Amino acid sequence: MAVKLASQADVEDWLETRPREWSLAIAERASLRIFPLFFADDNHDRADYKKKVLAILRALATTSAAAKFGPNKEIAGAAYSASLGVLFGGNAAAQASFAAAYAVYAFFPSSSHNYDLSNKIASAGSAGITSGTSVVQASAHAVAAASGLDPASWHTAEADCKALDLGTSTDELAEAHLWADCPAWWNDLWDAARRWLSSSNEGFEIWREWYYGRLEGLSHAFADFDDAADEAFYRWIVEQDDEWWSREPAEVNAEIKAFVDTLRKPKDSSDTRVDFFISYAGEDEAAARDIAAVLDDLGKSYLVQYRDFPQSNFVNMMNEAMERADRLIPVYSRSYVASDFCKAEWNHYFKIDPSGAERRIVGFKLDGADLTPLMDQFVYERLAGTPRDDWPEVIRKWVDWEPLNLTRANVAKTTTTILDPGVEKTKGDKLHSSPAVERNTPEIPAQLANAMASLRMMLALVKHSQRNMSVMMQGALELYLFYLDEGGDQPSWDGLDRYVAVLAEGSLSMSGAELREEKKAIEQFIAAHKKCLDARKQAPYRERELSHVPLTHATSEAIDEFIDSLKDLRETAYAQDESTQEYDRQAQNLIRQGRDFVFEAGALDAEDRPDTARKRFLRYVGGFAIKTLTVLGSIASIRSSPEGQKLLAVAEELVEKFYEMVGL
Repeated sequence: MAVKLASQADVEDWLETRPREWSLAIAERASLRIFPLFFADDNHDRADYKKKVLAILRALATTSAAAKFGPNKEIAGAAYSASLGVLFGGNAAAQASFAAAYAVYAFFPSSSHNYDLSNKIASAGSAGITSGTSVVQASAHAVAAASGLDPASWHTAEADCKALDLGTSTDELAEAHLWADCPAWWNDLWDAARRWLSSSNEGFEIWREWYYGRLEGLSHAFADFDDAADEAFYRWIVEQDDEWWSREPAEVNAEIKAFVDTLRKPKDSSDTRVDFFISYAGEDEAAARDIAAVLDDLGKSYLVQYRDFPQSNFVNMMNEAMERADRLIPVYSRSYVASDFCKAEWNHYFKIDPSGAERRIVGFKLDGADLTPLMDQFVYERLAGTPRDDWPEVIRKWVDWEPLNLTRANVAKTTTTILDPGVEKTKGDKLHSSPAVERNTPEIPAQLANAMASLRMMLALVKHSQRNMSVMMQGALELYLFYLDEGGDQPSWDGLDRYVAVLAEGSLSMSGAELREEKKAIEQFIAAHKKCLDARKQAPYRERELSHVPLTHATSEAIDEFIDSLKDLRETAYAQDESTQEYDRQAQNLIRQGRDFVFEAGALDAEDRPDTARKRFLRYVGGFAIKTLTVLGSIASIRSSPEGQKLLAVAEELVEKFYEMVGL
């Protein structure tokens, strides 16, 4: 018979005739499920807030210890203390944690303990939890506290109960993801919780790792743990008394981390390297298998979770896969973006190759997921909208794609053709910069027209929010608007992309509730711009070709010299009356933006910042310089006069400095 839960009484009725161990399993998962709800509280700076977070985590860890190893008197005593530690407020996360921890205590008859709960619990206002509450009642309360927020929570609790009824063991249930279908509100809260745990400066990062494991249903508490380490950790946690837990959170967390690190198994670095690591969310395993089949046909080696990761050692295998695999194949989807493990895998390869020049990330996109701004700056192939029968060929071409050989001729072709800096000569043989439009495009495709309409709306929102942007971001937005207006419906999208990269990187530093809407507007604008890029045939290959023009020597000093040479070119051309007003204005804009990048590259935290925007800018200036030299070389009067020869020499020096940064 189907399990139907809609109230605490329903849960009590169902648990009453089931094994008592089931009550602990259900209570543990319910309380873990809504842990992030505690971070809906905006008063994170209160003096007692961190201690309250630690109290909840103690209650959750104690409950997990009981669910994993079976309750005993020591764990029950620790659960009692942990439950008292979360008796504050009416927060549902605290209520569920309290009830789950108390369920462990209530598992034993109260006569077996010497604790007097009557006054402390009865005065807590804990929705009916008293000293006489049974394990079933406490567990039901934990489920009710977790499930009173959203119908999806009741459905998830029902799924847990049904699994147990169908023969799933409590150990097997513990190794299932906490959410079968995670509600939207939970994702937002977990984002806030994750950020707080990572930036509290109190050592809560160790608990973030622990909660990841519980969220994903991993068999062990931490990466590089085995069964013995797991048991040692949980026994140690429940052995610590109230005095130990009552210290400052930073001190407690530091000891926990130190103990955890002593239990981690040393990594074996002798494994051979492989070509790829296929990174995907569990819901997208079918697509991962399709990609793996193509890799098999191509004779490529790879690591993939469904084949290579023992269930008992997931996090450890994930870390090893990132160490062994040369490149990552992310399978982008809504589930991928929502997965912390997937984002951790992606970030690992981004840090190795932030510009994309080494082709470390070879992505495929399955649906209309809104990727993070940084993910969206890396070229990927869309499988969404492609007939399934055509997938193998599309996957093969994208995996097997190789850029042009790195020669001066190919770099010149890539930067001038793809970026299309718009440098040309007038009838009067002057340097001119025309509106940056797509070449050889007789009419705008319908898909691009629709994307443009959306882009215009997003631009209006972003412009309204620009007062809270940095000066560099404001400048990039104004230039984007100017060149978009100049180019009409067919601007050079690859050229405009450099401004989008500035906005994407700048949005990473926009934090806090007061800037939430501004950041969201920027992300929506970036997504709209990306749709315009994707509307063009062969756009992914064009972008990917461009990304593999490496800027290997782009230090702040090299950029400064490069911009100085551009300034010399602009001033010489202007003084000799060899440039139009449009060319001079384009050169001045590039010089101004270049100075901003010089300042940014020399900042103290430059090593911690992405360099995608800077390198996109430098590629564009390189294309501008090469096209300028080509145009000058085609003007007979320039080649034959001493002044013209001087202008040519300045342009040649600028191009040489660009090739030095490329390594050519």
